[in-house]
Amino acid sequence: MLFTNSFKVFMTKINLRRLNVIAKFTFKHNIKKSSYWSGLLWPGSVLVMILAFGISPDVNTNTLVFSNFPRTLSIGMAVFVLLFSLLLIPITGNEIENDRSSKINEFLWVISRSEDQFSGRLLGVLYLLIASLGLYIISFSFLMTTNKLLFSLMTASYSYFVNWHTFLLILLMLQIFGWILLLTAHISIYIKNHSHLLQALTPVYVYIMISIFLSFVTLGHFSSFKLLTALIFPVWSQIISSQLVFYHRDDTFFLFISTVLQTILLVGYFWIVKQKYQKAAIMD
Repeated sequence: MLFTNSFKVFMTKINLRRLNVIAKFTFKHNIKKSSYWSGLLWPGSVLVMILAFGISPDVNTNTLVFSNFPRTLSIGMAVFVLLFSLLLIPITGNEIENDRSSKINEFLWVISRSEDQFSGRLLGVLYLLIASLGLYIISFSFLMTTNKLLFSLMTASYSYFVNWHTFLLILLMLQIFGWILLLTAHISIYIKNHSHLLQALTPVYVYIMISIFLSFVTLGHFSSFKLLTALIFPVWSQIISSQLVFYHRDDTFFLFISTVLQTILLVGYFWIVKQKYQKAAIMD
């Protein structure tokens, strides 16, 4: 009975219908912007540049990719995180900093509360991420039919992981982008001048790059001290955990503790940033 009452109170505070309305508005509002579509070209453009100019014609690409497959997967994940961060961070910053500047947004504030606004904005950005991934999967599937290297890479990746590995990697990616979106939102709450937004978000980019650099330093060389140190640093922790999966390391205890700890920290940080957002909304 106590659990049921608590759940009802929670569902009352989080109105899923209002949350979804705001998320859909955020999604539709941004997907119509040319800045989104130009940003969406970043990952594909970098991949084309690597394939076209980064690999010598004399190099056997199959040997290059598959000679150290875990390293290839680790580098690919780091590039994926960095490039999609370049796409999502400005969108999240604009949504949080400028969410009461239009008549439509004023209407959303009338029909919803600040916690719905905050959660809905972040959920809408996640919708954009899912849509972007869907477009890339479709494009990648099409290219697989014409490129033997991509087909071999996809086939090898599919057979490389067991089911629980796939689930864990999806959870780690959600945690990574959850941390990135919350860090961006936290900074954007305090920005009053839109022209200062990009400069203010620079620490988020720097933190992501440092996390990726540290993961490259430990690439394939893990120790108990490094693993325990990574536990307290979000993003780096998820990348290290992913590398353990890529290298098929039997560190189940660390993966379990890291995933649970980072989930607790992420939920706690979400609550803190949401409270900051509510206070800022009241002051405005």
